[in-house]
Amino acid sequence: METKNIEMILEERDNNDILSITIKNKEYIINLNSEDQTQLRTFFTAIIENLFEHKINIELKINEAYKNMMFIEIAQEYVKCLNEEIENIFNDLPEL
Repeated sequence: METKNIEMILEERDNNDILSITIKNKEYIINLNSEDQTQLRTFFTAIIENLFEHKINIELKINEAYKNMMFIEIAQEYVKCLNEEIENIFNDLPEL
């Protein structure tokens, strides 16, 4: 199965540090300054649903104007772990 690369962007919007990703023309925003996990669950559900159609690889892009090194390091590690988890889930999916 072909792997689909999806870009996740780390940037600042409205004084919030966010990760944004577009899946099937819908933008998902993860606010890194918020304790609300709803956005994260919704995003992860969309990833899992898309794994039935194709394998997914998330690629991190850091906005040129973004300078918060702490969140850059966190985002890099998050995307690495996310891709590992996506791979594990994909390998466990039943064949259709």
